[in-house]
Amino acid sequence: MKRPYVRLQLPDKRSVGLYPGDLISRGPTAALHIPDARVSEAHAMISFRNNKLWMLGLRGRIAEDGRHPSPEIELRPGLTIKLGPALRVYVESVVIPRKVLAMRIGARTVALQSRIYSITTEPQLEVVPNNQPDASAQVWCAEGLWFFHPRGAPAVELAAGQTVEVDGVHIIEQSPEGIEETRFDGRDPLMERERGLQLTLNGDLVTIQGGERPLDIAGKPAEVIVELAAYNDIPVHWQLIARAIWKDTEDKALLQGRWSQATRVIRLRLEEHGVRPDLVSKKGKGNWQLVLTPNDQLIDNG
Repeated sequence: MKRPYVRLQLPDKRSVGLYPGDLISRGPTAALHIPDARVSEAHAMISFRNNKLWMLGLRGRIAEDGRHPSPEIELRPGLTIKLGPALRVYVESVVIPRKVLAMRIGARTVALQSRIYSITTEPQLEVVPNNQPDASAQVWCAEGLWFFHPRGAPAVELAAGQTVEVDGVHIIEQSPEGIEETRFDGRDPLMERERGLQLTLNGDLVTIQGGERPLDIAGKPAEVIVELAAYNDIPVHWQLIARAIWKDTEDKALLQGRWSQATRVIRLRLEEHGVRPDLVSKKGKGNWQLVLTPNDQLIDNG
């Protein structure tokens, strides 16, 4: 089962296939590595949105040949895209499959668009589009094929109709129409890490600046961030934080439900405002962490 992808012809006549979320960079770890000074370390990214593939300019400038630079370009066969002075790539083909694989978790459906997903089970079942070493299982793509890799067991190829052995995650097919845009669409996570975030803590109000736009988080979700910040970038078990916030809640199931709701609100607010999604991260075995980079600034007015 294929994912949406675009095939580009490079100046040296090589042909390269790229998928949603793939980065174009002069860095050696990028999906499309172009070792050229005209290409930045996070030049552009492939995105899938509204049933179309796009190239998004990140730190580099991109333009349809003969036109002014644009922040995004819809990818169409036969298009020539300028990445820099006298540096162009040619769109050979664009493939949007009629059906794509997806994971159904309860009422939620996650289309498989990123290259890797981690399935975690604590404090609740979740699927996140990154590599978490302590995850219960991982789902990843190689050469257009999808594999399910439970921790401590061999990887197996996925197909529609399967139910994998992680709390009943179902593998289904669905139309790509209506699939949400690529997770990092429109922003450059590498640049965001370089410039850093500013977090201002005011008791039950946290203000975050440095994303696409300023973000205020209030109430219990803000208290979660404040409590995590007190541990100085060290992972801590969710129950320790939750019991400090909901002091009158003794029932573990009720406490876990309140924690899950608060962290879900945090993740949604971060995503809505273009703040890097790993700022508040689950680290396995029930541990959570406020992940700060050397360029982040924490101001505690509590």
